[in-house]
Amino acid sequence: MTADGRFVRANEKENPDLYWGLRGGGGNFGVVTAIEYRLHDMDPVILGGSVVWPVAQARDVLRFYRDIALDAPDVVNLAPALYSEPDGQVIEIEVCWSGDRAQGEAWLRKLRAFGKPAHDGIAPMPYVAIQTSADELLAPGR
Repeated sequence: MTADGRFVRANEKENPDLYWGLRGGGGNFGVVTAIEYRLHDMDPVILGGSVVWPVAQARDVLRFYRDIALDAPDVVNLAPALYSEPDGQVIEIEVCWSGDRAQGEAWLRKLRAFGKPAHDGIAPMPYVAIQTSADELLAPGR
């Protein structure tokens, strides 16, 4: 748009920054031009890890996840995932509890007891450990 309010057709060669995102972006495209974060102090050690069940329990686990997530406090992040392991397919719910650990243990008790878990790896750990826990699973080329 010009200073006097007229629209001018943009030229891709003259304005490549206006076109880079539209190539293949479809009709619902947006570009983030700024992000503002509000940081909060927290203990660098969280209660984290995952509970894993055989894929045969996936329907029940996902329904349970839906129900437990509705009332989850702000200090917990729950992330379900389906994936393959050498022994077969599994469903997991990864947990990151960043609040009081005793309260976390109490709140997570029902998750850890649900169904017949094949593995429960929830324990105190550095926050950065949970951030890198899926690096091997999500390695380039996998």
